[in-house]
Amino acid sequence: ARSEPWIAYEPRGAFYGRCDAALLKFTQSIETDLSMRIRVFDYLWGELPIVTSSAPGTDEILTRYGAGEIVRSTAPEDFAAALVRVLRERARMREGARRFAEEHQWSRVLQPLVDFVRAPRFDSQKEVFAATLHVPEHPRSLLDRIKRRIGGTS
Repeated sequence: ARSEPWIAYEPRGAFYGRCDAALLKFTQSIETDLSMRIRVFDYLWGELPIVTSSAPGTDEILTRYGAGEIVRSTAPEDFAAALVRVLRERARMREGARRFAEEHQWSRVLQPLVDFVRAPRFDSQKEVFAATLHVPEHPRSLLDRIKRRIGGTS
């Protein structure tokens, strides 16, 4: 594998076309658990099968679409074995990536928002889940607040 220089946004499709797979290796952390790596979407758009460290969201996408391999260890030999499997199944995994990209075009994923903006409506169930806060009608007196601070009742 060789390192490639930064590629401008516009020609990235041609760049991905020269690649056989994408490899993502990262350390497990809270950031990994709470984020979704945008490059995963970009690689799938470019029809690249992916070999990656495990991460919520990414794991589910790759499994559902059969578009890559998830490596749940840090051992280099496990990444190498996964890369070999991906290269052997490249055509099938490219098809999975293509299917993901087709199903996640802006025109599709934004449709519920477009529909709502065209015909806004109030959800009658909204208030069922609303929290009602109890706020005293009169603010506490200074004496009540001092008593409460020093452990008295109020």
